Amino acid sequence: MIEKRGSSMIGSILLPMDSSSYTQAGLNLASDISSKTKAKLFGMSIVDEPAITETKAKPLGSAGFSDRAKESVLKEAFDAADALFQTFDKTAKERRIQSEFIRKTGNPTEEIIHEMVKHDLLVIGSKTYFKYATQREECDTFSHITKSTHRPMMIVPEDVSPNSFKEAVITTDGSILSNKSIQMFVLTGLANQYEKITVISSSSNIDQAQSNVKTVSEYLSHHNIKCIEKPIHAPDTTWEPVIGYFKEHNPSLLVMGVYGTGGVKEFFVGSFTSAILGKINSPIFTSR
Repeated sequence: MIEKRGSSMIGSILLPMDSSSYTQAGLNLASDISSKTKAKLFGMSIVDEPAITETKAKPLGSAGFSDRAKESVLKEAFDAADALFQTFDKTAKERRIQSEFIRKTGNPTEEIIHEMVKHDLLVIGSKTYFKYATQREECDTFSHITKSTHRPMMIVPEDVSPNSFKEAVITTDGSILSNKSIQMFVLTGLANQYEKITVISSSSNIDQAQSNVKTVSEYLSHHNIKCIEKPIHAPDTTWEPVIGYFKEHNPSLLVMGVYGTGGVKEFFVGSFTSAILGKINSPIFTSR
C-alpha cells in the first residue's frame, strides 16, 4: 500500500548539517516541510577527516605534537557531529516526523553530492561551515554544491521566517532554465502546499513581462493551481521590485531558476546569494 503524501511527491529530504545558525534555520525549515508533506527527513553530519589528518611539513622534532594535535582536532570534530545528531534527534521527536541521521567522514562537497542523489529535496544554508574543526570562517561547500546538483534545493538564509506556507512567489524571465525550477516546484507537489502563488516577471519591456507571467499562469492551470499574475516594468534592475515585494508582503518562499541572461547566473558563483538573501528572510527554491 502506497502512503498518500498530501499531494506531495517528495519522499525524502536531505539536510547536511554543520554547527552554524544556518543549519538551525535549515533544520526548522526541513522539519516544516517534512511535517507538511510526510516526507522522511535525513540529517547528515560530515567530519572532514582528510583535511584534519593530511600530512604537512613540520619542524624537526614536532611530529609527536602534530599527531597529538590532529587527534585532538579529530575528536573535536566527532564531538561536534554527535552534538548535531542530538539536536536533530530532539527536533525530529518533538515534531513527530520520520527521520534518520547519516554520519559521514570525508570531503563535505563530495559526500553531499554522493548522498543527495538518493533524495528528492536538498535543504542547505546559504552559507556553510562544514570545516568546523579546522576553520571558523565560511567554507566553499555551498558554492560547489549549487554548481553540481541537479536535485531541487531549498536554500536557507540565517534569519529565515517561520514557513507558514501562505505565499510562494515565482519569478520568471521566460527562459527554459527559469521554467525548469517552476516545473520542479510543481512536480514535487510543493506548489500545492502554499495557500497563494504569485508570479512576478520584471522587465524593461512590459509586454515581455506580461507574456512571461501569462505563460507560467497557463502552465500552473494545467495542474489546477491558481496564481496572481504580476508583470512589472523595471527599467533599471530586475531584482529591486522582487525585493520590494518581499519587504512589503513577507512571502514564505521565493521560487527562481538559473536564468538564461542577467544577474541570476551570478547566484551560482555566490554573489547573487548575498544580494538577495541578505535582503529577504525567505528561503529560495531552485532547480538546475
